[in-house]
Amino acid sequence: MFLISRCCVGMPCRYRHNGHLRKVAIQLGSNEDFLAVCPEQLGGLPTPREGCNVVSGRVIGRKSGTDYTAAYEHGAHLTLALAQANNIKRAFLLSESPSCGNGYGITALLLTRHGIKITPI
Repeated sequence: MFLISRCCVGMPCRYRHNGHLRKVAIQLGSNEDFLAVCPEQLGGLPTPREGCNVVSGRVIGRKSGTDYTAAYEHGAHLTLALAQANNIKRAFLLSESPSCGNGYGITALLLTRHGIKITPI
């Protein structure tokens, strides 16, 4: 079983209320069970929501300047708990996301620190 960004299976959970159905998600899902999660929604953020950027480890709203870090961290920890409860060792995450972006996303960093291999899609 693997973890995948919920938007990558086409669910409209991105900040603009759209999804990003990825061909790789269809191919992977036909061969193995997966758990699709949206860390932002798990963290209590609405959909749609303000677009954000990661700035010096903080998640900041692009228009308002609001600091959303607490919600992003909460969603990341809930995602990690789900991954650990399901013995997940691999995650396929949306590459352009403040949660899931490999190398900077709040969730991606937390999962990596706990031994889960991230593949950006």
